[in-house]
Amino acid sequence: MRFRVSAGLTALMFAASAWLSVPVQAQRRGAPPSQEQMEGLALTQYVHDVVTGVSAPPDATLSWESYFVKSQGENVYVPFTVKLDADKLGRQVAMYYSVVPQGPQLVSFKAAAQDNDENIAVVSGELVNTSASVRENVNLTITMLDGNGKPLGTQQATVPSVAPGQRTPFTASVKAPRTTTQYSVVVEGADSVFRDLSFLELPTPSRGQPVRVNRAFVAPPGSYDVYVVLRERPRDPRTPPKVALLKERVVVPNLSSELMVSSVFLADKIEPLSAPLKAEDQIKQPYTLGTMAIEPATSNAILQSGELSIIFFVYNTAVDPGQKPNVQIQYNFHRKTAEGEKFFNRTNPQEFNAQTLPPEFSLSQGHQIVGGQSVPLASFEPGDYRLEIQVSDKVAGKTVTANVPFTVVG
Repeated sequence: MRFRVSAGLTALMFAASAWLSVPVQAQRRGAPPSQEQMEGLALTQYVHDVVTGVSAPPDATLSWESYFVKSQGENVYVPFTVKLDADKLGRQVAMYYSVVPQGPQLVSFKAAAQDNDENIAVVSGELVNTSASVRENVNLTITMLDGNGKPLGTQQATVPSVAPGQRTPFTASVKAPRTTTQYSVVVEGADSVFRDLSFLELPTPSRGQPVRVNRAFVAPPGSYDVYVVLRERPRDPRTPPKVALLKERVVVPNLSSELMVSSVFLADKIEPLSAPLKAEDQIKQPYTLGTMAIEPATSNAILQSGELSIIFFVYNTAVDPGQKPNVQIQYNFHRKTAEGEKFFNRTNPQEFNAQTLPPEFSLSQGHQIVGGQSVPLASFEPGDYRLEIQVSDKVAGKTVTANVPFTVVG
C-alpha cells in the first residue's frame, strides 16, 4: 500500500486585524438615512427581536460550519460558512451577523421623570439571560443625553440576579439634568464583540447543492451566540422581503495556552498566493490565511479515485536550546466495521525540528508549524474511516490528538 504525503508548509505569518471589524455604517447627523442604512437598521432590529424572543419566524433557516485559527494575542480567527437551500431567497441580499457573548441582554427599557425638584427619573426595563447559568450582580450603565445626543452624565445600577431563559425586570432611580431628553442603558459584557453588514449577490450553487456564503469573525475565547441574517433587498414595496436566519452557539477555544492545534481543514484545494489579500477581499475570502488559499471541502465524503487533503496549525510548542521546536506528527487511519473500529494503516510521520525546518524559522517572529497530508484513496475500500492525528512536542513532553472522520465513496 502506497501513500503520497505532501510536504507540510512550515512558515506562515497570519494575523486577523482591524479590517475584519466592519461596523454598520453610522448615519450623519441631520442627513436622511440611505436605503442601505435603512436595511441595516431593519436587520439589527430583527436580531434584537430574535435575542429577546419577539421576532417573527424566518422564511428559511441556515446551517453552519466553522473553524478556529489562532490570531493576535489571545484572539481566535473564526472563518465560517452558512448554507441555504437554493431558491429560498432572491439573489440580491443584505447580510448581517453579530457575535454576542452569552449572558444577560437588554430586552427593553423606559424612563419616566418624577414630579419633584430633585430631577429624579426612574429607568425601568427587562433583561433576558441567554446563558445556561444564573448571572449575579449584573451591572448596568445608564447614560443621560440631551436632544442632540450629547452625554450629560452616567449612573451605575446593579441587578442582583438574572436567571437563565427568563425575563427579569429592573428599576433604577437616576438624577437627571433638566436638559435630559434621552437615555441609554448598557449591560456590562453584553455588547457584541463583532458585527458586520454587507450587500451581496448570492452565488449560484452546483445542481443539487446549497448556496454557500463564507465570512469570518475574531473573538477572544468564550461562549457566544452568533446571529446570521440574510434578507432579500426590497424590490416591490407590496411584497415583504424574505428572511433567512441562523442562531448558532459557538464556544471559541483558548488556543494560546499549552500545546494546541487549530481546527483541521478538510480541503478540496490549497493554493499558495504571491501576497496576502487586500482588506476588502479578505472578508469575502475568509479561508485565505496569509498567503495560503484554502477551499474547504463541501463534504467529508470523498471519491475513492480522489485524495484526502488536510491542513492545520500547531501552536505553543516549546523550543530547544537552539530556539527551534521539535515536533512529530503521526497520522493513523482507522476503519469502522460491523465489529467495531479497526486500525487500517498509517503514513510516515512528519518531523519539524532543527534539521528539517528552514534556518530562518522562528516562532517568536510569527512563523507557524503547518501540518498537512494529501493521501490518495485508491487503496481504501468504500466505507467510513477516522484519521487520528497525534502531535507530540518532544521538548515539552506533551501530546495532543485531533480526529477527522471521512467516508470513502466507490
